Amino acid sequence: MTRTVTMRPIRPSDYETVVQLDRALYPLPDEIGATPAVLAKWYARHPELGMIYEETCENESSSPATTAAIGSSAPNRIVAVCCFIPLCHTTWLDLISGKTTEREAALQEQPNSPTANEGDLGLHLYHVEVVDRTAFAAVYKDCAFYNVWLDDLRKVLEQKCLRMTGFSALAVSLAGAGLVHKKLGVPSAKQLFHHYPQVGSVPPAQQEDTSTVMVLQKGTITPVEVPACNQCIDTGILEPCEHLKLHSSVQELLASGCTIAGQEIMFAATAVCKDRLCPDLRKLMQAPIE
Repeated sequence: MTRTVTMRPIRPSDYETVVQLDRALYPLPDEIGATPAVLAKWYARHPELGMIYEETCENESSSPATTAAIGSSAPNRIVAVCCFIPLCHTTWLDLISGKTTEREAALQEQPNSPTANEGDLGLHLYHVEVVDRTAFAAVYKDCAFYNVWLDDLRKVLEQKCLRMTGFSALAVSLAGAGLVHKKLGVPSAKQLFHHYPQVGSVPPAQQEDTSTVMVLQKGTITPVEVPACNQCIDTGILEPCEHLKLHSSVQELLASGCTIAGQEIMFAATAVCKDRLCPDLRKLMQAPIE
């Protein structure tokens, strides 16, 4: 029996699974969070940017048809996911500046519409996760997942003749922020607007005086609004600041046995800051066609 992991485009049958994986990290109600119907709009044109990693177990004598059938029959064979929201560049700029949300972006102008530049995409990382670490390690050994999906993303963009003109992610956990900022080299959106004014002026949405902290209690994550700490986000400090723990609402939660699990931070990069990105991501970043 040979165990392999293959990457395939997202299917409608995957939407509910991906939504539930994301909600386990960042619980949002249907009216403001993503739903299977929203994912259907995200991936109507580019399902290949919802990358699903599936484990297949095959006998040495299995035919390709049998292998394909085995690999596509059981949702519980999903080993990892890396799902991007593909957006035209202008809609992507609205997303990272806070003018729109991930959900609302599904209803706006989509890539390859008559007014969008053909192939120019801002890619927003919606959810990335290794679901089955044992199965993943059996195939990829010590290789980090981000190295795997970056290489697969390169192949997808090349095969589909697409151009990545922006990369972003809304991190809510310390691990997610560490991956995007420290491993991939992506600055916060506030840093991007502040240090690279050619991207645009800092919009009012980036000047809010509150921040969302993720509080963990008995295995449940709850978003809590607290005073923003712009200094820490601007200087790249990812861990929630000590002064946040002095806020009355957070103090009450900490006193009841909660811990701070993360902080909501939008990270974003364009070609203007590609020199600070990790090499594999830097190679994929291109300037939008004017």
